[in-house]
Amino acid sequence: MTSDGPGHHRRRITQRFLALPFGVALALIAPLVASASPAIERGWPVIAPAGEVLPGPGGGPVVISDNQANFDITALAFRKTGARRWIASRKLGCGNCEPPTTPRLNADGTFGPIGSLSDDFWAVSQTGAIVAGCAGVTLNDGTCIASPGDASVEARRGRARLWKYAEPNFSWSSGFEIPPLMARDSAGVIYVQWGSKGAGVFSDGAGGPARARLVALNPDGSFRSRALGELEPLAGLSDGVVVRTAKGIAAINQDATRRWTRSLARPRQAVVKADPARERVYLRDGLRRVRALDARTGKQLWQRSAAMIASIGASGRIYLVTGGNLVAVSPAGKVLWRNRSPLSVADAAELPDGRIAISTNGIYGWGAFLTRVNPKREAPPVRRSRIRVSRTVINPRCSTDSDFDLPLAQECDINRSRGTVMRIDLRRASKVKIRFRELDGSPTPRLKRKAIDLRAPAGVSHVRLLVSENRLKAGRRRILVVYWEGGKGRVVRIPIRTT
Repeated sequence: MTSDGPGHHRRRITQRFLALPFGVALALIAPLVASASPAIERGWPVIAPAGEVLPGPGGGPVVISDNQANFDITALAFRKTGARRWIASRKLGCGNCEPPTTPRLNADGTFGPIGSLSDDFWAVSQTGAIVAGCAGVTLNDGTCIASPGDASVEARRGRARLWKYAEPNFSWSSGFEIPPLMARDSAGVIYVQWGSKGAGVFSDGAGGPARARLVALNPDGSFRSRALGELEPLAGLSDGVVVRTAKGIAAINQDATRRWTRSLARPRQAVVKADPARERVYLRDGLRRVRALDARTGKQLWQRSAAMIASIGASGRIYLVTGGNLVAVSPAGKVLWRNRSPLSVADAAELPDGRIAISTNGIYGWGAFLTRVNPKREAPPVRRSRIRVSRTVINPRCSTDSDFDLPLAQECDINRSRGTVMRIDLRRASKVKIRFRELDGSPTPRLKRKAIDLRAPAGVSHVRLLVSENRLKAGRRRILVVYWEGGKGRVVRIPIRTT
């Protein structure tokens, strides 16, 4: 029996319980109470590669995955129902493939840049067509403002050049063809930086020494201001830009004066996202702390521990990642809700209808999910714990790349007929141990992942199993699942057949 995803379970597996010694169970039992997570929308989660999540066409999400192992990059768009809208996949045609891009939803509706900024990058349209990418700033009419690789900036729409600015008495050539850093504020002012350490070679135009610089250009390409020093633009403000300095970050006004500065212990590890509409700057420092700053003064408004800033929604809410938790925080710093998962969160984005799309990593490096949740509804409580799989006849094999002998992302992350999806319904949070056994009880040989240990939250969780297990022989065997409830270990044995 097969299924398209974890939302379609047509066969229930009978559970058989075995009480483990109370002392062992007590040592492994998880916290008994957990706050409710947002409800998972019907038809979700879906099988999709882990990656950057963006609002997509028709109000659904887009996920863009970068598989560096074999240079595959795939963008997938989904409808609100979870049905797949389109796939756009391409293999990088580059040498060192550095640095990777950070895809975004551009003002003209394209998704990009995708690929490697130094060698090969592109964008994807709202219909899934691969189109030319922009390494700088994209305007709503499709104009691309970027540097051609020297101390100049050009605005181009299609093949037409609208304007060009050349920095006088200054020469710069990119290292490894990496373009200069660039940002744009809400007023349309462009900020471009030339000359940071390790990012190209620069001089005064005659071979003499010169200083690194941040140049501000008006929307028509005319010169506005210049600030000397290593000032890497990180995020545009309503009228200015946040930059990285040698000692931390700073806010630079349109006239190149400094608005405020903030020292950091590890400035190279700083990640900044801005919400110009609400005059907020969100900073994740190198100590896994997220700070909310007033964009006008630099004053700290609140602080929370988090591994990553996923995104800022149109509502002003900021979405933080801490392991398997996605935490929604209001602009005032109040925690609104937490979505818990046994899998680590890769990214998340707020969609136009207020739903949240969450990308989680797979336990094999492949086998990830994309989930859509409704923060206005709490997930219903689980009344009876149970474990199920979407199919018991399983094809665990993925096609391989002949050059690298590695499973292809298209097979492992996109082909829904590979592997099986285990749905874990728990009344209380618990450790979950998943093992694979032959019919005689011995461990299944030739597996890359012989043991899978998770901490599953209370509620409903999904895990994709037996993906890219290309060496596994065909035959009948069992999946053995152990979890703890009420001080006792519960054992579920699920018969399967691998092809």
